[in-house]
Amino acid sequence: MKKTESTIVMPKLGLTMTEGILESWNVKVGSKVSEGDILFSVETDKVVTEIEAKADGEILSIKVEEGVTVDVGVTVATWTGPPTVPDWIPEQDSPDAVKENVESEDEDIRLGKNLESGARVIASPSARNLARTLGLDISAIASVNPGRRVSLKDVEAYSKKHVQEKEANENEATKAQ
Repeated sequence: MKKTESTIVMPKLGLTMTEGILESWNVKVGSKVSEGDILFSVETDKVVTEIEAKADGEILSIKVEEGVTVDVGVTVATWTGPPTVPDWIPEQDSPDAVKENVESEDEDIRLGKNLESGARVIASPSARNLARTLGLDISAIASVNPGRRVSLKDVEAYSKKHVQEKEANENEATKAQ
């Protein structure tokens, strides 16, 4: 018997949200989920939110990999549960509403400067805060993934690599003495 396939889409989690980073999957293809189970996490400019299953079902396919920026309403997976429907229809947004959303979103986005190229660096607030706490230069992290917003995962990966390189250099210096 063929299973009915429905879509799971990137939800709109705020008035100005136009895209989100699919931070991580908590399911895989073939996973059976119950209503309330966490399917995936989405990172926006402001927070990381866990997305729950609205009903029971089975994951049939995953269309978007972790760490990818996805527009609101785009299919991220398919499953046997009911389709997820966006709370908004893009065609119904008036030009004034779109302009208002973009202006207020611009105020919310924190931008930095890439010291080498002078280009702007876009990063989520959580990524900026972690980088600041760890004493890392956000523009150095951005240069690893040019053209993408720096996410919390990017900072964590860069930090881990940075610490390993620093320890390796210290070990070499100790051996040289």
